[in-house]
Amino acid sequence: ATADRSLGVHDPPDIRDQRVKIAVAGDRMMLPRDDNPAPQVATSKTASPEPSPPFIALVGPTAVGKTAIAVKLAKAMGGEIVALDSMQVYRYLDIGTAKPTPEAQKEIPHHLIDVVDPWDPFTAIDYALLARQVLKEIHARGRMPLVVGGSGLYLRALCGELRVAVK
Repeated sequence: ATADRSLGVHDPPDIRDQRVKIAVAGDRMMLPRDDNPAPQVATSKTASPEPSPPFIALVGPTAVGKTAIAVKLAKAMGGEIVALDSMQVYRYLDIGTAKPTPEAQKEIPHHLIDVVDPWDPFTAIDYALLARQVLKEIHARGRMPLVVGGSGLYLRALCGELRVAVK
């Protein structure tokens, strides 16, 4: 694997290279990078059954203006935006994901955008675990979280409607 540290861009490791270590967790393979430990996979033991902290959700299909409305609401309410999108979580996937512009992200804090590499596993439960932590941090700052996006599955996971099946 190569990395251009000045740009923060990483190439995925070549799994044909015998030196690449592949971590296996259940039916998932994970490719650790030199600068990051192997990603943690949510399990039935780590998936919290506790409810998420309160939030306002703005949910709908792509390109209907959710982000613009959310930015106005966040400004008016003193809130922060938490992305509810199964593609915006991935770094480098900027085309076709309708990520908020850098300008919009500077106006209002945005969370859970560009948090995982496309070659790393990331599930709805992983999203819920991260989002709950972010929601707690936003509340600790005395602000209101606005969960904005179109992933109904991620919303169900965040609301505790999904359970991890144990074999």
